[in-house]
Amino acid sequence: KVQIVHEYGLLDRKLFGPYCRLGVECPKHKRIGFHSGEVAYHLIPQMRGDAARFVPANIVWACGAANQGERLNRSLYREKHIKVFGLDRILKIEEIARGTADFSTADLLEKLREVRVLLRA
Repeated sequence: KVQIVHEYGLLDRKLFGPYCRLGVECPKHKRIGFHSGEVAYHLIPQMRGDAARFVPANIVWACGAANQGERLNRSLYREKHIKVFGLDRILKIEEIARGTADFSTADLLEKLREVRVLLRA
């Protein structure tokens, strides 16, 4: 599961570049493009909606400081996410997160295969 999320993060990095996607809202540097991302980051944390865990729109490339800052200040980050990624995107992910999902091993392996195909494209 961790590998799938990481590879979705790498896909976001491939599409949008190697920098922390929290941009000016990043707690580490406050400037877009100033530092590299390091981790796959969930806009809606897994603990708040496991159904959105493997939704590509929910996973972006960010720095470790942004990831840790979100964990410590979760309620403040929703507004930051809206500023950077837009309200529509966040509302769609939140709706998915309110649902349930049951992934079989076969489902997870298929997701991993799919993201690897996209990474190679």
